[in-house]
Amino acid sequence: DMQQRLLAAIADQAELAVETMHLVGERRSLETRDPLTGLYNFRHLKEHAVLELARAARFSRHVTLVMIDVDDFTEVNQRVGREAADSLLRRFAERLRAELRAVDLVCRYGADEFLLVLPETSENQAHAALRRVLTVLGDVSAEVGGETIALSASAGAAVYPEDGERIEELVAKATTTMYAARAGGRAGIGFYGSGTR
Repeated sequence: DMQQRLLAAIADQAELAVETMHLVGERRSLETRDPLTGLYNFRHLKEHAVLELARAARFSRHVTLVMIDVDDFTEVNQRVGREAADSLLRRFAERLRAELRAVDLVCRYGADEFLLVLPETSENQAHAALRRVLTVLGDVSAEVGGETIALSASAGAAVYPEDGERIEELVAKATTTMYAARAGGRAGIGFYGSGTR
């Protein structure tokens, strides 16, 4: 009888430990992931991006930071409603993640902004990758009231070490460049050191 009570107590403790681990895992996921898209949040990406820059410094490699903004997403949101717009944004995020390499980092930076960290990627390599990615992302669309609404996105990039050596500086330059690229028309790509292409 004593042995059964002891085994029952151990089983209860084990169940409690498993539950606690599950809750800790959920909490950690909430701290690192965007709830709408499932992508990393900026805080988590920033921690890993610092490591990528340190690795690039050690081995004399490039890292390209890219800010991607969905073109005219406020208008899309107004036309299709929040629920449909959220669904489009989720599909956009899924396609974006699918088009990147496993080593690339991607986060949802703002409402319709996404930040990429592309390790060991020079400006020319990043330009080719972004052309391909933005073309694929242009396939994300929704049928609303008999009308097809397709998304497009603009991108701005800054390259380590040429354009800066700190995450904050590179993000700011990528963002500024993205706005300049977007001003030139939909689906534009700009590089801080080279301008819009």
